[in-house]
Amino acid sequence: MALAGAFLAFALLAALGQILRVSSASVLGANLWVWQAVSALASIIVLGLFAFLGIPTIVKALQSSLPAAGGCGPIGELGRWLLD
Repeated sequence: MALAGAFLAFALLAALGQILRVSSASVLGANLWVWQAVSALASIIVLGLFAFLGIPTIVKALQSSLPAAGGCGPIGELGRWLLD
């Protein structure tokens, strides 16, 4: 969740930057810059939704695929000895 939260915070800051870019371009009367910033804002929103919805699922899948035990034999004993 921390990774998704960090990515979501980054997406919100990028969206804020694009909103400021839209407002400054509209004041200047540059229609091309306005539409460019609007399309960039839409792509940032899509990436933010992917991060918020997709990353936790990927992390859960990775955690479930990793073995819980440290191994067997002398390597497992060494790992348990180091962790204790």
